[in-house]
Amino acid sequence: MPIKIAHRGYCKHYNSNTLNSIKDAINNNFDMIEIDIQLDKHNKIIVYHDIYYNDKKVETCSYKELQHENPELLLLSTLFKEIDYKKIKLYLDLKGSDKLAYELHSFFIKMNIDTTNIWIASFNLNHIDILSKKHRGYNLGLISENNFTIDILTYITSKYNLKIIVFG
Repeated sequence: MPIKIAHRGYCKHYNSNTLNSIKDAINNNFDMIEIDIQLDKHNKIIVYHDIYYNDKKVETCSYKELQHENPELLLLSTLFKEIDYKKIKLYLDLKGSDKLAYELHSFFIKMNIDTTNIWIASFNLNHIDILSKKHRGYNLGLISENNFTIDILTYITSKYNLKIIVFG
């Protein structure tokens, strides 16, 4: 059964990965909303796609610095306060360093987030490895542009209990 996924929110009227684009996706009855997350230099989880902002790596900037130039920049914590994440499926695309996986797991624990409707995927297999060791119940996925043999794909899928595989 196909599902309708809003890539970075519903961006017909709003910028991608913003609270408005995410709320608009909910209002337009998308089945799932994909958002990109990464860390700022203070390990705050921000919702942003590109790993660079104005020729600077996002991870070298603070949320406040980035928000000064981009007022719609969203913290993941703000998103979870503003939407009913239990009623919508979220797909988190992890970007950047391995530390994001640790910070995301801590965020879920600290905020007491029910991850039933949350899918987590990354190009970085280390993200998946870290999260699978922290909590076997996460809905994990791999994003890849590689051509895997069926043996390797079966091994990875089984080892990490992957729920989704996205080929780009």
